[in-house]
Amino acid sequence: MTKLRIIYAGTPEFALPCLKKIYDSDHHLLAVLTQPDRPAGRGLKLQQSAVKQFATEKKLTCYQPVKIEFDFIQKIKELKPDILVVAAYGIILPVEFINIFPLKAFNIHGSILPKWRGAAPIQRAILNGDKEIGVSIMEVVEKLDAGNVYALKKELRNIKFTSKDYLEILADDGAELMLSQLHLIANNSNLVSEKQNDLEVTYVLRHAFGEAKPDAIMHFAANALVGESMQNPSKYFRNDVASGINLLDMAVEFDVKKFVFSSTCATFGIPDRMPLDESLPQNPINPYGESKLMFETILRWYRQIHNLSFVALRYFNAAGASAKYGEDHRIETHLIPNVLKVALGQKDHVEIYGTDYPTPDGTCIRDYIHILDLAQAHILALHTDRSDFYNIGTGGGTSVREVIETCKKVTGREIKAVEKPRRPGDPPRLIAASEKIRAELGWEPKFQNILPIVESAWEWHVKRPRGYGD
Repeated sequence: MTKLRIIYAGTPEFALPCLKKIYDSDHHLLAVLTQPDRPAGRGLKLQQSAVKQFATEKKLTCYQPVKIEFDFIQKIKELKPDILVVAAYGIILPVEFINIFPLKAFNIHGSILPKWRGAAPIQRAILNGDKEIGVSIMEVVEKLDAGNVYALKKELRNIKFTSKDYLEILADDGAELMLSQLHLIANNSNLVSEKQNDLEVTYVLRHAFGEAKPDAIMHFAANALVGESMQNPSKYFRNDVASGINLLDMAVEFDVKKFVFSSTCATFGIPDRMPLDESLPQNPINPYGESKLMFETILRWYRQIHNLSFVALRYFNAAGASAKYGEDHRIETHLIPNVLKVALGQKDHVEIYGTDYPTPDGTCIRDYIHILDLAQAHILALHTDRSDFYNIGTGGGTSVREVIETCKKVTGREIKAVEKPRRPGDPPRLIAASEKIRAELGWEPKFQNILPIVESAWEWHVKRPRGYGD
């Protein structure tokens, strides 16, 4: 089990058993946070926090910030914690503070959210006659509020106690749940909620790098939906840029010297000429393309400062299938598999987004590249000593209508298409000039037009009509 570096925050009484459990565990307790000392009042009848008293006795660093301000945040950052454990009734921490922690935080709460909020929710619940109060552990995603937490585990009790008795029982329950959750995290299971991704979590990365001891990194992970990026740019900059920096930092920390990055033709925006070569200016017109361009720039600096060798491959439209592997996304947005779903009878129609583009048939034109050719490019990138950027496509363009017609030809089935308005952020035409990667890395694509790409995809989908579920 790996030791976690923990910062602990808590309020009196309910918090103290959790603090004691952490102190007695194998984990490293960096600091304790508690509320400022205050005179007796509001029913608390205490001059000093029980948490502070315990920390003082054990010679632990104890902070009592009146407000979470910049200097305090910087001080906590310097400690480099893995996780924040909050044991509290209803403490709300600002997002600037929560975001310090690689694993965000989790809160041991003496009630069931969101019904009981505010001060002393346990007592309020008891006084109200609620029979289903208990201990919950919630993972903090952005801020500790009812809309941003969810129960990881609950233990409910239906026994009548006095408020004080109930508080003691729930405090002990909370401490046990907290310790079990720390064990799960330290053993690299149940680390984060499905709302997070592993690249956000430096502790997860550090554990993975320590286990694998890699010589190189191939970075494919990203959000990649143009339309979604126009609606939720924050998601794209956080995941495609900030999380990518976490990966680069691990490469530096573990002395990994090779980095292959999946970039995109969307960094070019609407280009002045076709086909697109690497000398063209990059002016993305959507946050997805912008996020990838930002990461390309970051790669240059990591090369210069940390001597991290890299190759960035600017994909055009990956498509097709091998004998074993094809496209099966939870939410399918790619054109070819969506068209083939109509042929398989899984969808009523395919949608064409925009029929008034300045192209021969009015629909967008894209350069489709077979996944096997794409895989070969990555192998070549892995073995070159160059650090550079390469456009990767076949140099031939196929419109949306032409893809649909090809799918009709390959499947021998009618495919209904429904015309829709343009999607924001979609350039009319994107075709790659791939002479540079051919000349410098020796790349030669074997699938030069759309027909064999669709044929390979159709063969895979016929064998696996429910995707990998088959």
